[in-house]
Amino acid sequence: MKTLLIGLAIVVGTFAMAMAETPRVVGRMGAVNGILVKVDGRDLIVRVKQRTGEPKEITLPTDDYTEVRVDGDAGTLDDLRPEMAVSITPMGRGVPGAAKLLVRATSKSLSGVVLKVDGRNLLIRAQQEGAKKEVTVETNASTKIMFANGGELGSAREGNFEDIKPEMKVKVLPDTGVARKIVVSGVVKTKNK
Repeated sequence: MKTLLIGLAIVVGTFAMAMAETPRVVGRMGAVNGILVKVDGRDLIVRVKQRTGEPKEITLPTDDYTEVRVDGDAGTLDDLRPEMAVSITPMGRGVPGAAKLLVRATSKSLSGVVLKVDGRNLLIRAQQEGAKKEVTVETNASTKIMFANGGELGSAREGNFEDIKPEMKVKVLPDTGVARKIVVSGVVKTKNK
């Protein structure tokens, strides 16, 4: 009997250690907020902060019912990039036995003031690495242009690239490469001379 109890304690202890070491999140969960490390097949590898403040990577499986939104727009797992801020929330059941996940991802952005419109590119003055720099922002026909009404992003209306003028404040998503979205939030107020 003593040997059986010792054996059972070893099995339970081994199982508990294995569960503690396994970074895969399965079953019911609350919202997960973190930074995307990578997409591994259909799994999301996300860096989250533990209660101690230490970072830990966890794996979140996705399926055909997972909904992805990138910078507020419908997207796919292929649109996700490392270092995006992500919020992953269960949304009830899409099919019997499976919880549908909503993945909201936000690209790193670049904010600044338009200095010049040059063809399909913008030259903006932006705060980068602690200093103001002039940055060329590339766009293409797929770049979405949004104009925030009164500075409110929730009430933004879609616009055209040709509507962007010097002295307008812009937020460019993502911060590198070809812009996927440019949000115009107003015009810089200049002092009367």
